[in-house]
Amino acid sequence: MVTTGSNRVVVGFDDSEGSRRAAAWAAAVGQHTGADVLLLGASMPGTGDHVRLDEAMRAERRRLDPADGPGSAPVTTAVTDVAGGDPREVLTGSPHTHGASLIVTGRAGHGSGPGLFHVGSVAEYLAHHTTVPLVVVPDDADVTFVRIVVGVDGSPASRAAVAWCADLAAATGAAVTAVNVHEPFFEWSPEPDPEGWRRDAERRIRDDLAPELVDAGIDLTTVARRGERPTDGILKAAHGADLLVIGLGPLGPLGVRAGGTAFRTLHGARCPIALIPVPTG
Repeated sequence: MVTTGSNRVVVGFDDSEGSRRAAAWAAAVGQHTGADVLLLGASMPGTGDHVRLDEAMRAERRRLDPADGPGSAPVTTAVTDVAGGDPREVLTGSPHTHGASLIVTGRAGHGSGPGLFHVGSVAEYLAHHTTVPLVVVPDDADVTFVRIVVGVDGSPASRAAVAWCADLAAATGAAVTAVNVHEPFFEWSPEPDPEGWRRDAERRIRDDLAPELVDAGIDLTTVARRGERPTDGILKAAHGADLLVIGLGPLGPLGVRAGGTAFRTLHGARCPIALIPVPTG
């Protein structure tokens, strides 16, 4: 969760516009939750990028921690570090990420040059391997928390997403839209009372699929859809949202997740998307 555990947000940073936007998003979370923010870079050995990244992260830290005057507190506690190795492995295997409450990365980095974040590959790799909640931030994302959309279906992954969403919404004051998409069997035929079905489905969202949001007193809107793929229904509901939250299925026997709704949604989302794994242990 953002507001529990070590309360440390780790940002994958490579001095690209995407990583700077990710850092700004993480700093906003830090403001609302009191989390420390760590900017973590990765430099492949022999490239000479270590010094450049270190200087860039220090500059970004100063930008994120502007002082309003003598003795004023920074908006967030930000620290920096550069680790040697592939950024994908650094962000999944660094001691800094073990026990972190959240990892934040841009949707795409500089490119495929040595020591820099590969376009799209880091976010994709993390989604397949992370055991920590992950937020992927587009370059043009607004850093606001007005409306959060969460996909709900009653699975363990969905329940983890709802719990995480409830924590963040409570901390930021955001309203939440909980979306359930019923994908019928091929033989499905229309119900005689579609409005009755919708009322029952929305009641089930409040009572069974997302009760934590109700219990927390969050401004909650329920949306029930059917007759379409879950990915399509969730993305339609997330249009104009500040954040989309989706649960991640469990790791497979080789420590890798297969594709599914979460991955299709990751590729289609136009706002920041939080991918929440089922807690282990």
